[in-house]
Amino acid sequence: MVSRVDERPPKITPNVLNGTECGRIKSPDVSLIGRRVVHDEHFGTIRYVGGLPGSTCQWLGVDWDNPSRGRHDGNYRGVQYFHASTATSGSFVRPEKVSLGTSLEEALVYRYVLCAECQLSASLNPSETSSVDKDRADPRRMLFQPTDSPGRLSALMGASLDPDSLEYCGMSNESERPIRIELFTTPANSQDPVQHRSCGPQGAEAVLKYLRTATFTLVPVYRALRGLPSPEKASLWPQLGGTLGHYLPNLTELDLSGCLVSRWKEVAEIGIQLPWLRSLNLSSNHLRLPLFLASPSGGAETGDAEQTLRVKYDLDTHPNDEKLFSQAFPNVCCLVLVRSLFLDWPGLLRIIKWMPSLKSLTVAYNQLGDLPTNLDVDTVHAFRRLVELDLTATGTNELGYLFSILGPSTVLDTLLLSQNPIAAFPELPVSPEAVHSDGPFAPSIWFQALTTLNMKSTAFTNWHPIKQLLRLHKLEQLTFSDCPVLEDLTIETARQELIARLPHVSCINRIQVCPDERRGAELDYLKRYGAIWRSSGGAPTGTGPGLVDNKNVITMSSDFAQEHPVFVKLCSKWGVPDDGESKEEWKESEGT
Repeated sequence: MVSRVDERPPKITPNVLNGTECGRIKSPDVSLIGRRVVHDEHFGTIRYVGGLPGSTCQWLGVDWDNPSRGRHDGNYRGVQYFHASTATSGSFVRPEKVSLGTSLEEALVYRYVLCAECQLSASLNPSETSSVDKDRADPRRMLFQPTDSPGRLSALMGASLDPDSLEYCGMSNESERPIRIELFTTPANSQDPVQHRSCGPQGAEAVLKYLRTATFTLVPVYRALRGLPSPEKASLWPQLGGTLGHYLPNLTELDLSGCLVSRWKEVAEIGIQLPWLRSLNLSSNHLRLPLFLASPSGGAETGDAEQTLRVKYDLDTHPNDEKLFSQAFPNVCCLVLVRSLFLDWPGLLRIIKWMPSLKSLTVAYNQLGDLPTNLDVDTVHAFRRLVELDLTATGTNELGYLFSILGPSTVLDTLLLSQNPIAAFPELPVSPEAVHSDGPFAPSIWFQALTTLNMKSTAFTNWHPIKQLLRLHKLEQLTFSDCPVLEDLTIETARQELIARLPHVSCINRIQVCPDERRGAELDYLKRYGAIWRSSGGAPTGTGPGLVDNKNVITMSSDFAQEHPVFVKLCSKWGVPDDGESKEEWKESEGT
């Protein structure tokens, strides 16, 4: 354990988690509608800006993410000023009571440069704590020790630095009980016994130049500091705005999930400073795309319509800024937009065109519906450059057009379609020559690089999708469960069916298939369907239109052959099942 005793007065550091000066609302106007705000680490969306009866001040109508933070649905004294998402998530607040958030630059210093004492003292704002808590939150009265998690420290706060006092936790006096808190900070900083030369903005360049991944999940970041022509300055950032690239020469992954970013223009202003950025996570944000109106409504008679538009769209970005978007993400190859409010296919197709290097796209848990038809050539090419596509829980229903766009791709490796109401699986095309020679195992000319496919919780009622997967010879991993076709089977039997029906798939439902498990599944499959095969006219030997392989000549009805395309291969591998024959007898006769 490393202890510090520093007799300097505690530094005053802004609490980034409640917003900083750059997020202060100075002149409330209609452009704030749709913006995100933070108060006491709770997030909300501004849906109304204006006056209220009996008041001469401007008020903000806020729809809080946590419904318990509000009081009503936007109705005040019989007038519906805005529509909250629930009956209790709305409230009116004064502009000075909330903040738009903090800048990315200040969040970088707060999270990755500040020492543990300053970070903790900032998060425990003395003005909001009791006198006892103020004393305990004094950074000079804390112990710090590294934890098992990289980049984290464990802070013990107590009324004394005496180890005996800190270790004794059974006292009735609550003020003497130590509190353990984990902080995200640089472990090296915690080793510095007294000096704080590298703590704060003065240490930004030395620390941030090595940063490759930056994560700000649920931190109220809402934009970067403004650069030229009117650059901003912030107390936690060593230079003026517009200098992210200088301090982050190695940053390739940026996670802004669950932040307060509400306009794509602000994302682009970050991206333009970091052209080497490769991975961008913007999940769980209320991001609005620019909507360029010929004559934006501003009159009182159309105020309600404009207010509704502003919640969903950015009406303040100029059309000339479209060039900024197309230049801001030249090397972004991985984009994550899980649970992104307002995301739809037209908007997503627009975003994709801004990212010429995009290889991995995750848009799970957005109600997109089916891919629009008649895509332009550039969009089709963008989809066929993807290596990974995650459409989990997007409301996808029809696969025909989607597969016609993705199928010809020679690079698509992973396709995730789980939790969608998909009931029909398209026929995968094969070359005529392959059909004649390989039958149901003929390789498809589509999805030739696909190795991973997820189709959990879909609406398939038969085995047709699984039979089509026999044509995907590169397929290695399949997730297929919670589907109607499996509902009458136990979990164990369903897994055996999948293993036996897909001889080339090595991982099913995230569990590797070992040789012994495959052997047992295939033997059980033959036993399960052997009687049906015989009753439908199947026989071990025969003449005429039989199915022939290297070891066996068997006959079967066309219906059985269509329903069980792997049966003949399994007979070749394990022998033809006789009436009443047991698995033990098959094992003994293996190879005969």
